Amino acid sequence: MASPRNQLGELRLAFYEHWPYFKLAVALFTIGILIGILMVDRVDLLAILGVEELDEVFPEEFTTLVILVNNSIVFILALVGVLSFGLLTVMILLTNGILVGYIATPIAQDVGIDFLLVGLLPHGILELPAFFVASAVTFRLLHRFILRITNRRERLLDEGELKRIVMLLVAAWVVLAIAAAIEVHVTVWLLETLYPDIGSEQP
Repeated sequence: MASPRNQLGELRLAFYEHWPYFKLAVALFTIGILIGILMVDRVDLLAILGVEELDEVFPEEFTTLVILVNNSIVFILALVGVLSFGLLTVMILLTNGILVGYIATPIAQDVGIDFLLVGLLPHGILELPAFFVASAVTFRLLHRFILRITNRRERLLDEGELKRIVMLLVAAWVVLAIAAAIEVHVTVWLLETLYPDIGSEQP
């Protein structure tokens, strides 16, 4: 069995291997945010989503388990997107970015950018990278597949690469679980403590 130090080294190597694809995921998500910001006051996104109030976008039961299940579904769909040649993964990144941009803009305007940052950063700095990792794995697999079918690689993945991908995904999901707990227990507490009049509103 590999030592924890060796496993950590393997995990760092896995992230390094996926870094270009991670940046692609970040870029797509950022583009989505910009589109969402531009859609404010131009498109009734809530009507498109079939809801009347902003609160309906968020889960009715705000618990760590509910948040983790919802986020895990998105995480898995980003991976399953490899079966759609990445189209599903791209749509997930863009759509979630659009939602963030569209919802965050009026909150920042009406309540303040500080409220928005407190409501997003504590868990978002962990949650978003976890999604980007899942997307990066999909994009890298697709790239490797293209190289394989064009005879520029002898195999799609070797045993070491497959092991590192599994380690990376497990680590990303653990981070996602931690982010869910932080969102429910830390983010909410910060909002209610710093903004007692509006802390119950989840950005």
